[in-house]
Amino acid sequence: MCFSPKLTDAGHYSFVTAGKNFETQARGPEFWNLDPYQGLFTHVKGETRFVQRVITCARWTPDGSLLLCGTTSGDVLTFLNRRLQQLIPTTNAAVTHVVGPLPNGVYVASGGDGSLVPFSPDVSLPYARGDYRTPGVPDELRLTPAAELMYVA
Repeated sequence: MCFSPKLTDAGHYSFVTAGKNFETQARGPEFWNLDPYQGLFTHVKGETRFVQRVITCARWTPDGSLLLCGTTSGDVLTFLNRRLQQLIPTTNAAVTHVVGPLPNGVYVASGGDGSLVPFSPDVSLPYARGDYRTPGVPDELRLTPAAELMYVA
């Protein structure tokens, strides 16, 4: 299961959970909203249309508009307003981390095979595609304050 929190403009806490459903083996993200002022806790399932994936990690874009979800299939799903927008092929193995954005707006997906693959949810944004390798699967991959990738084995 993965967890990705954000604070909404209305002062509500919003977060996403995703993982594996033991009946279908795949589950889309589930969006939760907590209104601490009224004591309301609501839940809405993400709309994945025909796409069935097991989500391994999730990350909001900095403005909170898009949710990026890595999957065991090696792709990244993007969600806007709880609806699947695009499926971006990234790695040849399960996506273990999604980090970014880098200063140029590009994100990086790490794969279970040690690959690091740059991608962009904005199809109009040019970036250098490439296949980069790490010595193994990172336990943690994140950006430093200087916007450099930090790999922790």
